[in-house]
Amino acid sequence: MSHYKKPALSITDQIALLEQRGMAVTDKKLAEQTLKVCNLYRFNGYALHFWINPSTRPQQYRSGTRFEDVLNLMNLDRELRLLTLDAIERLEVAVRSAITSEASLYYGSPHWYLERTVFKDWARYQQFLTQATKDFQRSREIFAEHYKVKYTEPPLPPSWVLAEISTFGTWSHLFENLKERKLRNQIARVFQISHEQLQSNLHILNNTRNLCAHHSRLWNRIFTFTPSLCQAKGVSIPVLDHRSYAAQAGMIWVMLRAIEPSSHWTKELHSLIAEYTIEPKEMGFKPGWEHDPFWNI
Repeated sequence: MSHYKKPALSITDQIALLEQRGMAVTDKKLAEQTLKVCNLYRFNGYALHFWINPSTRPQQYRSGTRFEDVLNLMNLDRELRLLTLDAIERLEVAVRSAITSEASLYYGSPHWYLERTVFKDWARYQQFLTQATKDFQRSREIFAEHYKVKYTEPPLPPSWVLAEISTFGTWSHLFENLKERKLRNQIARVFQISHEQLQSNLHILNNTRNLCAHHSRLWNRIFTFTPSLCQAKGVSIPVLDHRSYAAQAGMIWVMLRAIEPSSHWTKELHSLIAEYTIEPKEMGFKPGWEHDPFWNI
């Protein structure tokens, strides 16, 4: 263990450090503008891909590495996050709708979530109810204010109203805590998967959504959570690594094509990778993945 002694560097010194490590920086104005709005530490997260050997010191870039090469990866990753969020948004809305619709019909009440017997674990149910109450009380949405003004009982709104003001994580945990297996299967059937797979997917989707929202790297990330669909019968995702972005994309695609059969999401994904001339294998895609029927490209 030692004290951290690295000093803060000016933009000029940051560029000099990159050049010292073997990176070609021919357009100084571009480099200055980039590093003003993207700190060197974040930039280095992408530049790591071009090191000769990340484990050796001093760090050196491969011969021919340009500043623009790293910037290309950063731009790809930004668009990849936007494309991924676009798909997750549609899935999130569909998940909330499926849970509220199926449960309301199953129990014959839009306020089914207020019944303790609906859930398996009492402590987790209490956590959900406490959070739901906070979400409703602090919401200033027109539909939430309307319920507060017009109704006194029940104290919380119908589930489809609550679904619009609570987080995706809240509904993911709620689904996991539903007692009735039959109901969980009915909800999962909307996405043409089992309730066990949906439960796993919701957890992963929530994690990936948060990564995107916090501008974290997706492109060559090794993900902590592996989609169960990678090894599921009938819907196995063809990827090189179950911990890669490709596995995440495959899981998203299985659910997305179930609710939007005409979706062109994978075609947009392929176009993005081709536009930035990135090796698909760096994201976990198999060679010739665009010809695999699974991806429907």
